[in-house]
Amino acid sequence: MPSLRDRRAPGARYTYVEHRQGPVRPGEPDADAGSGGRLDAIPSYTAVRGERGLLVRVDLARGWREERWAWELYPAGPRYERTNTYARMHDRPWVRDLRRRALAWEDCTPAQCRRLTG
Repeated sequence: MPSLRDRRAPGARYTYVEHRQGPVRPGEPDADAGSGGRLDAIPSYTAVRGERGLLVRVDLARGWREERWAWELYPAGPRYERTNTYARMHDRPWVRDLRRRALAWEDCTPAQCRRLTG
């Protein structure tokens, strides 16, 4: 919680988000009508948010044995998270840094993951 209140706190520079697709069963929070009741329709993804923007890696595979990914980038600014700019901006140093962090976060140990937030 301190990192959410104070931008200078350890771990406040980057935020990691993960959503794993799976069937929604009655009674689970994802089945709640207030959430749309269909969070299982959202593909799996991992994302990292930094000061300059949000980078998302979306899982396009239809099964567990296949790996297909798409990247989405949403730079911070007045039109934030409206237009995917990855194709145009993927080679910028700050985007490459977010991509490196997103890939490292996939299989990190707790101690390694904590170091990725600084």
